Amino acid sequence: MAVATGLLLGGVVACGADDAASITDRLWVSDVPSNPREEISAFAISNLRGRKLGALYQGSLYQGTQRGFRLELEGRRAVFEMLQDGSRHPVTVHTCKPTTGFHFCIELEGDPAGGRRYQSRKRWSLGRSKGGRAESSVVPMIPSLLEEFELAAVEVAPPAP
Repeated sequence: MAVATGLLLGGVVACGADDAASITDRLWVSDVPSNPREEISAFAISNLRGRKLGALYQGSLYQGTQRGFRLELEGRRAVFEMLQDGSRHPVTVHTCKPTTGFHFCIELEGDPAGGRRYQSRKRWSLGRSKGGRAESSVVPMIPSLLEEFELAAVEVAPPAP
């Protein structure tokens, strides 16, 4: 398991016989929302100027909280250092079998968002960042990705009376 974790954090996740994905530069979600008000958890990590910065998101398309973090590697484990308060959360990453409709699956043991299972699709790659994104773009990244990857209903119905 330590070897798989090291490979995952080092850049490759083995999620199937021929499938592999990096934990960075990819949108990971706890679920696909069925409407813009349904709450989910999500995260993304980008390589920005040689540092791995990311954002954890909890909420819906309309309302949510985001927490920016820096990813550090400590041996075979990762540490999420929260940018707001400097708290550090050791995280162990495990691969899992993706459910129908997904290509990649991971579980974050020690996840500051509550130890969730996250999944991703091949087309949800953010592309390899080569330092082009500004650090300030990490935190507002998740809601725009949810829209870009069409994870929310296009037509918004008014609330029922």
